[in-house]
Amino acid sequence: MKTTLKKDVSRTNISRPTVLFLPFIATALASFFGEARTASAVCDPSSWKFCNPLEGTIESLTEAGTKSIQALLGLIGTIALLFLIVAGITYITAAGEEEKIKNAKKMITGTIIGLGITLIAYSLLVTVSEILGVK
Repeated sequence: MKTTLKKDVSRTNISRPTVLFLPFIATALASFFGEARTASAVCDPSSWKFCNPLEGTIESLTEAGTKSIQALLGLIGTIALLFLIVAGITYITAAGEEEKIKNAKKMITGTIIGLGITLIAYSLLVTVSEILGVK
């Protein structure tokens, strides 16, 4: 008599580290977008005028771009740190398994290279904006 194994449907495609680090990512995003929410309380919704939800926080398009880039850099840095932590834990718990050690080293190398590319892109952006006189 053949026995067939049923597929475990209780597991999802989301990995455990992803689920564990979602609150940190949500906190980073909330800290950036939280400023706009507090400024909207100044506006009177009963008036017939359109209210600027960013009033008092962002004065120009350049400032909006700057704040967006800062938030994006913070998010990238947080994700890079989390990848390094996960890769380090994988490396430590590999227990001599060559495949796990190889994957952990790849993850560490990829994270550092990605972070380096991000920092180089940001420094180029700052340099070009200073040359063009954009504040």
